[in-house]
Amino acid sequence: MLLTTARLVASRPTREHLSDLEALFADERVNWDFRAYGIPPISAETFLERCDARFEATGHAHSVLHKKDDGAFVGLTGLAYQEIEGEALLEVGYRLAFEHWKKGYATEAALAFREHAFREVGVSKLIALIRPDNVTSLAVAGRLGMRFQKMVPWKMVPEPIGLHAITRDEWLALRQGSSPR
Repeated sequence: MLLTTARLVASRPTREHLSDLEALFADERVNWDFRAYGIPPISAETFLERCDARFEATGHAHSVLHKKDDGAFVGLTGLAYQEIEGEALLEVGYRLAFEHWKKGYATEAALAFREHAFREVGVSKLIALIRPDNVTSLAVAGRLGMRFQKMVPWKMVPEPIGLHAITRDEWLALRQGSSPR
């Protein structure tokens, strides 16, 4: 187990999660953002290999998310370093199974990983990379205190993507109840 919240448990993905991951990656409602770029779904095997490599190299990668009460698979969340304009930046990501949308799970998990990033990892900035038309993910980023910075090139997609970020100072201001803006 990597992290828990009031309703969720995040853990390192394993082969036990292959069928849940295959279903998640195959769902066009969930992956419309990558499909809009013409990117085919990733295989669960490839995803696991990438996660293992990232965990080994950096200690961070996407995690599988389950409900605490019944163990149901919710989706993916977690932290992963992304190279943006030559700089390694820690990203919080979230991709949930369609049946778990609109329940606050993405925000709940992402908030917990935001806290972990600043408290335990000690980053100076946390980012999210989001398509400008992904309204739901933009709302989650806003609830994390992130603000749009600029459009940036990213190796995973063929056109610039929105870089959203919150700095350590902004996070501290949020924790103290003041607005960082």
